[in-house]
Amino acid sequence: MKLSFFSFYCLSLCFFLSRLVLGAPYTDENGPWNVNFNRDGNDPARYFGQWPGHQYYASPGDWRDVGVYQLITDRFRDGDPANNNGKYGGYNLWDVGSRHGGDFKGLKQSLGYIKALGYDAVWISPIFQNRYNSYHGYGQIDFTLLDDRQGTLEDFRDMVNEAHRLGMYVIVDIVVNHMENMFYFEGHQFDGAPFHLHDGEYKLFQRDKNASYADFKVDNRYFSDGKYSDVYGYEGKRYSDPGTGSFWFSDFHHNGDLQNYDDPWQNHLGKIYGGLDDLRTTHPRVQDKIIAMTKALISSTDIDGIRMDTPMQVPLYFFKRWTPAVKEHAKSLGKRNFFVFAEFYCPRQRYATMVGRGRTRDQWGNPNGFIDDTYAMDAGVNYDFYFKFVGKAIKAQDGGVNVAMEQFREDMKAYDFYNPERKSMNYVMLNFINNHDQYRLNWENDGYEKTKLGSGVIAFWPGVPLYYYGDEQNFATNGSGIGGQSREDFMTSKAWFDGSAKESVNPAIYDNFNMTHSQFLAVQKFMNVRKQYVALRETDEIYERWVQKDNTNGIYAFTRVWGDKKNWALVAFNTWRDLIQAGGNLGTFYTGWDEGDKVVNALDPSETYTIQRDGVLPSLWLAGYQVKVLVRADNLQSLNPAVQSISLGHDSIVAAGPQDVSLSFSEAMRKDSLAGAFRYDGTVVPNVNIADDGRSVRFSINVTPGIHKVVVADSVTSQAGKKLFANFVSRFRSGQENNPIIHLQKDALVDSSLASISAPDSNGDRVLSFTHKAEGAELFRVSTDGGNGWGDWAFYKKDSQQKVKATGDNLDLLVQYWADGSAAYFAKTSLKLK
Repeated sequence: MKLSFFSFYCLSLCFFLSRLVLGAPYTDENGPWNVNFNRDGNDPARYFGQWPGHQYYASPGDWRDVGVYQLITDRFRDGDPANNNGKYGGYNLWDVGSRHGGDFKGLKQSLGYIKALGYDAVWISPIFQNRYNSYHGYGQIDFTLLDDRQGTLEDFRDMVNEAHRLGMYVIVDIVVNHMENMFYFEGHQFDGAPFHLHDGEYKLFQRDKNASYADFKVDNRYFSDGKYSDVYGYEGKRYSDPGTGSFWFSDFHHNGDLQNYDDPWQNHLGKIYGGLDDLRTTHPRVQDKIIAMTKALISSTDIDGIRMDTPMQVPLYFFKRWTPAVKEHAKSLGKRNFFVFAEFYCPRQRYATMVGRGRTRDQWGNPNGFIDDTYAMDAGVNYDFYFKFVGKAIKAQDGGVNVAMEQFREDMKAYDFYNPERKSMNYVMLNFINNHDQYRLNWENDGYEKTKLGSGVIAFWPGVPLYYYGDEQNFATNGSGIGGQSREDFMTSKAWFDGSAKESVNPAIYDNFNMTHSQFLAVQKFMNVRKQYVALRETDEIYERWVQKDNTNGIYAFTRVWGDKKNWALVAFNTWRDLIQAGGNLGTFYTGWDEGDKVVNALDPSETYTIQRDGVLPSLWLAGYQVKVLVRADNLQSLNPAVQSISLGHDSIVAAGPQDVSLSFSEAMRKDSLAGAFRYDGTVVPNVNIADDGRSVRFSINVTPGIHKVVVADSVTSQAGKKLFANFVSRFRSGQENNPIIHLQKDALVDSSLASISAPDSNGDRVLSFTHKAEGAELFRVSTDGGNGWGDWAFYKKDSQQKVKATGDNLDLLVQYWADGSAAYFAKTSLKLK
């Protein structure tokens, strides 16, 4: 940064105030969605948030204790169908790229599912208002108004409160680099604009004269002395502005499109993808606005962390101002360890400048070498781990089993992980095997097994495990997240009937909150074990114990050291598809433990070993893609119990009438804790038969048409005294084939007896009389023109009537039903009018 920035800032600020630019202050009209409570819009840098009477939730002491579950809100669960179209529309359940209705209410209802998987934090997609479609949220038009298609501020607060009640944390995806696409470069309304620095910069013009941003303004007056802040290139080198002259008073960059990511100036000033307006994050005026708006978000919602999108295109100068201000504000609310991590889709040399106090390449490994004393991000999404280890050793099975260790060691050299609040070094990089931009690992050959292996590796590797929604339900649509294919729906969906998937029927068309899915249970057990041992979370001290010969596919083992040897944990995994051995006649397997120590596999306590002289493990066999966690027998911890199976399988179709339900548990349960713990459709189940060993139960129910739920309360405890992870919930359906909730198909279900219509009265009104078949639905709405226009949502009842005016020969009738978090149920018919 240059000293002249202060004079430029003062000049621009004075000019800015003199124009009295009106922002988007709090109003009675926008209040339900506004995180800003300042009614004065003259200066958005003075926006503020509030939550009167609210007790803010404290940060975790150590984020390494927390697993993060990533999801796209629109694709998770539709808790309120009335908000699906919102102000800007874009709702279409048949189209993969459109809005599908997921919202904050739906997320609130689903947090228990995530908790039951073993993840204690949820990272949700961007929440601010987008226009048109933008289901993913990355094309926002505002930093204070929540997207009305996801819900109100009250809805969001209810979701956050529920997360905190469950002991969970909420992380929000934030975009500061860019907004929507409301402006075009002069002379390039319909094509790309070549990039220019100073000379040749463009004026900006509105695409739609009636559409602009509320708080960020374009000013087309050129300032001959305008300069840009210093930036850092992909190689970590610092670049200072070589010239002068820019549209300094504008809140957006006027430089043209980002076409060359290796050019540091294009990377920071260019319009990304040629379609998203680039904010002037190089300017303190814009920084002050975003700082105020981020503080307002935290104050008004009590979120626990932020994931920063596209930090590679934002100058370090921004983060050196924004992050300290945001963290200090969170601290003032009692959130002393507010988490800020970033995307970091760039070389390590670049994002090393953004972690902690930042390091340039020549400062790596120097404990006292930093860019300056100001802290930026805590960590990042670990793409080096993903591309160089997951992509090589797991996905491609191309050897390199020790690459994860190589990346870890490089990270420790490159990044400043010092946490000034904890006064300690914490390796909090977020390790992942899939995300919203990539192809799912499940799609690969042996993909389900590789995904299970990867789920174990990120659970036990140093850092924070980051899990992408749907992997635990074997989502495997062919395509990347960028194309929308691997951003499937969790709720029942129409859009994925045509989605090419690994299974013959894409699982994304069904309700996927299945807590007994085999992949779910595997991930749950990994996270269950992780929670029991501090050594699997709060230590960055790690020692390599076994590397497959020539670093080819196969077994890799490492010890995580915490406290004395009793507390250590040794993790081994096999990247190869076949059963193979470590140790034995293949070499000496040193463990660091002592002769005579008894060790046991925490994932399967029936598997035990005795350590031999010099701490040697005689041999260790691992099946294909298997993970083992060895701990000393005198430190073996009991796991939290989990439901392993239910006889009426999740989302299955069951005949009406008397049915027996049986469930099994992973551990022997205390019989007294099981009394009153089972509910069927909200009612306590009497007369539960409990097996003598306490590991299974059975009870009878009477099934009627509709959607039904069986719940096991998390108050049940194992004989070892451990509680269930979270409430267990499973659903099933019952009904006839003419029920659209039962008969799932791509198109609306044709029902010739859906409705009848009367002759017109003297006013030309006709009466539609419905005979609905959608038992289980809670709401419905009607279209009398085949889906182009819709009436309001109404409570479901089998028989209903509606007045309409209809002319012509036929009336194309379409009815949409909402049930249990999805509105993907349709019936249709055509009525003759003449």
